[in-house]
Amino acid sequence: MALDSFDGTSCKLCVKGVQGFRGMILAWPRLCGRVPEGGRMDTVLPSGRSFLTNCFAFASIVGDNEDICRGIIERVLGCKIERLDFVQGEAGVTQVLKRSVRCDVLARSPHAVFDVEMQVAVDAAIPRRARYSHSMLDARCLRKSEPFSGLPDAYVIFVCLFDPLGLGLPVCTVRKRVDQAPQLDYAAGQVDVIVNATGDLGLAPPDLAALLGYLRSGDKSAGDPFVAHVDDILAQRLKDEEWRREVITFEEKLAWDCLGAERAGFEKGRREEREGAKLTVAQLVESGTMSQEQALAFYEALDRNVSGGAK
Repeated sequence: MALDSFDGTSCKLCVKGVQGFRGMILAWPRLCGRVPEGGRMDTVLPSGRSFLTNCFAFASIVGDNEDICRGIIERVLGCKIERLDFVQGEAGVTQVLKRSVRCDVLARSPHAVFDVEMQVAVDAAIPRRARYSHSMLDARCLRKSEPFSGLPDAYVIFVCLFDPLGLGLPVCTVRKRVDQAPQLDYAAGQVDVIVNATGDLGLAPPDLAALLGYLRSGDKSAGDPFVAHVDDILAQRLKDEEWRREVITFEEKLAWDCLGAERAGFEKGRREEREGAKLTVAQLVESGTMSQEQALAFYEALDRNVSGGAK
């Protein structure tokens, strides 16, 4: 299997998500301020979700911790993975001008490759995106002139904070099949796994239910050691002011939200959202939660983003 195009890596964990202006604004003073007395930062976003659902934070945390990357994949697939040979996080807002903002964690196990994407915003095109992700994995895993039998099994996993298929199930597994002989193992080695964090967690294994409950609400009451470990690592990273500014900044989030709005055709809704954002900022300044300097920086970033999107 060729790893040249991955610089020694043959699996990517892609994370996507979208949060509104209001949640980003309310998070700003808490995320960019000083560490509170007691030394632990809050790991729950104003929306109620775990901060780990922030795509940049997810890429950074999972990319820097092989055990967390492996633990997430194990819980989703319901099997043990011996090891991940390579784990590498990649994140950058410069990708916002391409198909979407992507934050990748690249990794490889001895027997398979995985593409895991965290999806916060509702997206009806997940099956087509899975098809695209498989094509990208295959193109990067096979060396020129190498036989197709050299392709590893490939898993494309979407961890969603909504129900893409409308079935209410926590996990749905999709494989290729022969219509005329459904019982036949087509053995293409391609598997899509769609995880629904809003599904009936009573139908999920306890370890996966604990992880999904944590993602959607920051709930750690299940006492799962893996979830506690993830939350501890996240809290430690949130103490780093520079890291907090890297994973959530005004310009990145504004560009991201406006791009998503334009693609979805919600121009009117975004205008109303921007006005609501300005009102929220004014209220935060009046209450003393946000400084005049922070408010001015927000307004300038908002105006630049709006004028740029109108071109």
